[in-house]
Amino acid sequence: PTSGATATRTADVCNNAGTSATFNSTEGVLFAEISSLVDSTSGGVRRLSLSDGTNDNRIQILFTNVVGRIDVVVKSGGLFQIDTGFLGYNTTDSNKIAIRYGSGVFKVYINGLSVFNDAGVSFSSISLDNLRFGNPTGSEPMYSKTKQLITFNEALSDEELSDLTGQVNLSFNNLATFYNYTIL
Repeated sequence: PTSGATATRTADVCNNAGTSATFNSTEGVLFAEISSLVDSTSGGVRRLSLSDGTNDNRIQILFTNVVGRIDVVVKSGGLFQIDTGFLGYNTTDSNKIAIRYGSGVFKVYINGLSVFNDAGVSFSSISLDNLRFGNPTGSEPMYSKTKQLITFNEALSDEELSDLTGQVNLSFNNLATFYNYTIL
């Protein structure tokens, strides 16, 4: 309680949420249900990074200075393997984003839909043991609202990725409405 005075709350910190053994450097999924605090050209770049602690080997979800765009970056051995953006999202709304990596196959699902699938990505087994709200090196902290952040140490199937990032339908009517079905 601030007892009538204005006070700035310090940033939340998560410690001891796992070890480097938690992450699989060969295959896995980085999943976040997350929203940016701003969706504007003046908000700066906000990053969520799974890396080896350097900018040379990383998997990232980014909210950029482009309104309505979610970016995904994969860099291995200092070379960009994926650097692409997906338009049409309100980044201040909660978005469910999953990046599947492994065996040269990368997939990105956003809000239940497959938006990227590439089987020709060169990705060496690197030590992905660093998960940060910000740059892999610790700079530029990410200011966001995060409902969920999960790393899976195995690659998930397309159906599992769709279910993970899709809408939860608690009833048949909600399911029918979501998929624009007509109930007879």
